[in-house]
Amino acid sequence: MPRLTKQFIDDIQAPEAGQRFIRDDELHGFAVRVTRNSKSYIFEKRVGGVNRRITLGKCNEISLDDAKKQACILLGEIAKGKDPKTGKRINTQQDITLRAVTEKYLEVRKLRAATQKNYRSSIYLHLNDWLDRPINSITKDMVEQRHHDLTVARNRQGMPAYGRANSALKRLGTIISFAMDRYGTDDEPLIRTNPVTRISRNRAWHRLNARQTIIPEQKLKIWYRAVYTLQNDVARDFMLFLLFTGMRFSESRKLKWCHVDFENKILNVPRELTKSDREHCLPLSDFLVDLLRKRYVYRNDSEWVFQSTRLKHKHLSENLAMVRRVRAKSGIRFTLHDMKHANEEWRHNHRQTPSKERHVESIPGWYFGSTHEL
Repeated sequence: MPRLTKQFIDDIQAPEAGQRFIRDDELHGFAVRVTRNSKSYIFEKRVGGVNRRITLGKCNEISLDDAKKQACILLGEIAKGKDPKTGKRINTQQDITLRAVTEKYLEVRKLRAATQKNYRSSIYLHLNDWLDRPINSITKDMVEQRHHDLTVARNRQGMPAYGRANSALKRLGTIISFAMDRYGTDDEPLIRTNPVTRISRNRAWHRLNARQTIIPEQKLKIWYRAVYTLQNDVARDFMLFLLFTGMRFSESRKLKWCHVDFENKILNVPRELTKSDREHCLPLSDFLVDLLRKRYVYRNDSEWVFQSTRLKHKHLSENLAMVRRVRAKSGIRFTLHDMKHANEEWRHNHRQTPSKERHVESIPGWYFGSTHEL
């Protein structure tokens, strides 16, 4: 590149068509743009990933020195982190926020909808005041204090929120690790150390014991009779289906009729519904086939096996009024997931084994007696 002088610029020949750029070898970004009819001083630089080209003036209207002074002023603006064309702050990698990294992570990683919802709940709810901070401004002290604050803030049961604190900060650690790998360079990393490691080094993660509540076998008949008093037949059949199959609540309520093979007595659970992200085939007993056939008769053109009572085009909601009613009627405190535990416990006690693909019906239909047949 030549050193631009007034004499050099005067000697530049105009192109027959289009434009030419002659860049200065002393002042980076400074150049002369030559067209068929004019010559202009310009300043050009890539700012925040976007190329900015600013015309400083025509060569016959301002001097070379004045044009270079303007270019130096623009360089100074960029050095201060300001876009000279828009006047806004440049969004460099050093300024990338927790919000931006979280959204990029959820875009890049192909996570299930429920997992994405959990990430947004943890980050956007419990770390909402950090969302618009540069992610590299989150320190170890901040992480340690937030873990403590989330713990002492009581949960709905009035107990310390150990699970909430662990979940929010572990997901933050995953987001920061993603930023460390994706942004910056080996010579100039965006974040040198993940601040969430402070909790691991201090061994401050809360030890959480898996919830193992269960409906005792001797109370299953009481529970069954209470379920059968439900006036909502969809809710009643749904709870019985959970008990007899041992399937999860989230899997069962999203089942569609296209997943049910009545002819071969098979329930095909697609991978997008399962926690393991694998398709399962569940053999159906006569008891379950009868239950599903009855639901099919009363489906009201709904595609869902367990459709919403009010909205036929929706599946059963997460409204747990049915659980509260059965609790009140039976005197047994339980959750919907406890039916999975009850299924597994009954199978273990009666030495029944699951099929190769998934559970067979562990608790036979006759176990509850003939007075409450479906």
